[in-house]
Amino acid sequence: MIESAKFEELDIVDIEKLISTVQNEYIKSTFGSLTGISKDHLKAIVRELSERGIEYSPSYLSKDELLIVYILILPKDLHLPTIF
Repeated sequence: MIESAKFEELDIVDIEKLISTVQNEYIKSTFGSLTGISKDHLKAIVRELSERGIEYSPSYLSKDELLIVYILILPKDLHLPTIF
């Protein structure tokens, strides 16, 4: 599961880099959707790791960026994982 979280992090970083290079608004929107999906997946994986007592340390995002990802989707949850 840790490798899955790293994969999602890398997706987020790579797609956000691509967004900054694209002029077409439709493509930007599509990339934005893909980033959102990766953020959802990352949040779910980090939550599952936390519930199993495993602390996840981000590899490609800063801890603050990971916190932002988590907070932006927080309404589905009532607590932050232990890494925060």
